[in-house]
Amino acid sequence: MNEFDRAVFVSNNYKEFGKDSKEDGFHSDLTQYFENVEIIYERDFKNLLDLTEDMEYELQMYFDYLHENKIGFHCRMEDCNSMGIFDSKIRVSDGSLEYEDRMQLKFFQLSEVPYSPKVKFVQSGRCKKCNSIHIECPECKNLLIDFEEDNILFCDNCQIRFERAYSNRNNDEIIIPINDDIL
Repeated sequence: MNEFDRAVFVSNNYKEFGKDSKEDGFHSDLTQYFENVEIIYERDFKNLLDLTEDMEYELQMYFDYLHENKIGFHCRMEDCNSMGIFDSKIRVSDGSLEYEDRMQLKFFQLSEVPYSPKVKFVQSGRCKKCNSIHIECPECKNLLIDFEEDNILFCDNCQIRFERAYSNRNNDEIIIPINDDIL
């Protein structure tokens, strides 16, 4: 027996809880667990609040401050109109030293790829509303977004494609330019 008969669930992680990115409500696999409870799924906490125009203005001023100081960014997902915070760095790599050659015998453990002073990092963060990942372009600092969720990013400004990957050698996230001439 439930103690509550009404509740609100707030999460911008629609991939695990919601129907899809454009439709509100719980994923059909989860609704069976809420049969005896009236539960509302909301992606953005501020939709539950009755904000005055002054409060909305103050929030927008704060988001603008974050954006101007390279701490935050405006989400580039269609119809999102929210903000995100840069909270991690991704190493820029050419990919040449990241992976083991599967055709060679492994006689010893590969050492980490050394970080030299020339190693470049870019900022990465997630939108607070739609949870989409935004990454700075290593060439021009334009914001890149993985629209297809396949770890392939394209910079409209530089006309360069990048792959977001994980380096087993250094145990870190990397971004690698994709050479389209090879394809």
